[in-house]
Amino acid sequence: MSALSALRPFHLDDVPAALALMREALGEGRVPRSEAFFRWKHIESPFGPSFGFVVDDEDNADGRRLLALRLFQRWQLEKGGFPVLAVRAVDTATAPSAQGRGLFRTLTMAAVDAAIVDDVDLVFNTPNDRSGAGYLKMGWQRLGKPGVWMRAARPSWRGVVAGVDVDVAVVAAAARTPSGDARLRTRSSEAALRWRYVAIPGFSYRMHRVGDAVAVFRRQRRRGVAECTVCALHHPHTLRGVRDAARLIDELAKGYLGVLSVMPQTTSTTAALVAAGCAWTPLGPQLFARPLSLRRVWPMPTAVADFAFGIGDLELF
Repeated sequence: MSALSALRPFHLDDVPAALALMREALGEGRVPRSEAFFRWKHIESPFGPSFGFVVDDEDNADGRRLLALRLFQRWQLEKGGFPVLAVRAVDTATAPSAQGRGLFRTLTMAAVDAAIVDDVDLVFNTPNDRSGAGYLKMGWQRLGKPGVWMRAARPSWRGVVAGVDVDVAVVAAAARTPSGDARLRTRSSEAALRWRYVAIPGFSYRMHRVGDAVAVFRRQRRRGVAECTVCALHHPHTLRGVRDAARLIDELAKGYLGVLSVMPQTTSTTAALVAAGCAWTPLGPQLFARPLSLRRVWPMPTAVADFAFGIGDLELF
């Protein structure tokens, strides 16, 4: 029987088989291959459960093995205050024995068709260089790199900001869209922030506040270097707000060597980063997108500048 005849929608009872396939095809990876993390990512999101397609291994005796998987994660955006329905093309895996048979394209296009039927406006993701070419052939557009602002600092644990638990009410109140900014951005709510930064298994996020400026950040070691990543930075778009944000960035940067990184969402945030001694670098992922129904967003975004994404919006998890 052909792989196409074994293609079907993903169901919740496929979770154990999906995790087994991902371990077989991709290894353990940087994020946990656990059922708790999978359910957090694909089932418990306030944007709605993920959807996608799988290919069953019909030669498997117990019928519980998958040959391929493709999932789209629901993600709600807004443009000028109006909701925009989007999906992120995220998890995909093909068993080594089934690679080279076009299953990635088949499953991806099946998910695209399902998204169109579901009235989704656009799909976006941040593929690596190898898979990016495949997305271009399926109608995606390369929008460019948002880049990352970084600041070098002498490594020292003296004066390092510990931060506090993320208070989603404080972050939500600070996340105000500047008037006249019609770029696409993640639609913020207390439920979304709690899911993203508090409920996520295996990752620890902290919050720091200076005056009216608020940042959500996390710390890790990458290639042996201590890194502080500012996932979200919000402040009033006033001279005082910019000063508060610059001071906040300066405090977070202490103790780190060239690895305080943040993506600004506004020009006033860029001013704060410059004042704090940060510099733009062409690092980070490439943003790709494909139009679908586009009933709520027009014209189609054609460049990364059409989005107001922070690192927390584009982190790969």
